[in-house]
Amino acid sequence: MHLIREGEFFDTVHFPDQVRKTPFRGRGIYRIRGRLSSEFGFVSLEVHSLERLPYVTVDGGRMTVD
Repeated sequence: MHLIREGEFFDTVHFPDQVRKTPFRGRGIYRIRGRLSSEFGFVSLEVHSLERLPYVTVDGGRMTVD
């Protein structure tokens, strides 16, 4: 499950083959690409690729690029 730009949660599906190719690399912001599907009235994203993106954090006036 992932938080999208509008502040809502969205279900993602990660099959074992995909996880071996592009595993999660810890907390962060990810670009997730895949195929949308709808079953039983719920939409989910079947993940085909996952890329961790750089981002800047600010802690006590100190900036860090993760």
